Amino acid sequence: MEYGYVFTYDGKKIRSELQFAKKYFNFIELTIKLRKNPSDVLKSKIYLTSIKILGHLDWSIDLSEFDPDEIRKSYNYLLLFKKLGIKKVTIHPSPNTKLDAKKVIENNLRSLNKITEYCLENEINLMIENTVSPPFNRASTIKKFLDKIPSLSLTLDVGHVLKTSKNELGKFLKIVEKIEHIHLHDAFNKEDHLFFRDHNRLRRIIDKIRKSGYDKTISFECFGIYKDGRVSEVIGNKRRLLLITHLIIINYSFGDP
Repeated sequence: MEYGYVFTYDGKKIRSELQFAKKYFNFIELTIKLRKNPSDVLKSKIYLTSIKILGHLDWSIDLSEFDPDEIRKSYNYLLLFKKLGIKKVTIHPSPNTKLDAKKVIENNLRSLNKITEYCLENEINLMIENTVSPPFNRASTIKKFLDKIPSLSLTLDVGHVLKTSKNELGKFLKIVEKIEHIHLHDAFNKEDHLFFRDHNRLRRIIDKIRKSGYDKTISFECFGIYKDGRVSEVIGNKRRLLLITHLIIINYSFGDP
């Protein structure tokens, strides 16, 4: 298994983040926030090409209305990822409470068909991510998308699954042959993207993933800790130390990193 460091590019310094990632991780997962001039990330290409990268499209791209402008946004960022040499990109489906659920699914499917065609032309593997919000938080719905768009793969977000149902992880792992990437973080009391307070829970989840036959990439999407009834964001060296601790636990238990 390979483990990755999640990094969001917003125009700020990138070099120190990459130096840390290269020292402890196998790859980075890069999100480029929607910006007026997103191509300025290319100025950092000399640093970015020194480590394996997976891409993540900004989740604010809305696929729920089959809007050509939103689809074009995804094209622009996918092209940028291609210029950075990125071959695997995660995309979020888009819920919309203002529309009928059937229409939301239909519009997302049409949008993803178009975007997947673009990815095939540009030799990019597009991966749909299960979300917290219905209808895209269930394995049954995601499987329908994977069946209807054969070239589409799955980024399994374990934290989103934990927030949905304790039984849902097993259902997702039954389609392990379609899982190309995993996001790993804890969820507690309706909050997610948390570091694991219970290290045994982390071990159990990794063990379950390994026993499914999955042996590809996992990114730690951990940004906060739950304490005293609320979530506190963790940044800088404190976040880095917690990430290293998670890696040590996995290495000690499974010998992976």
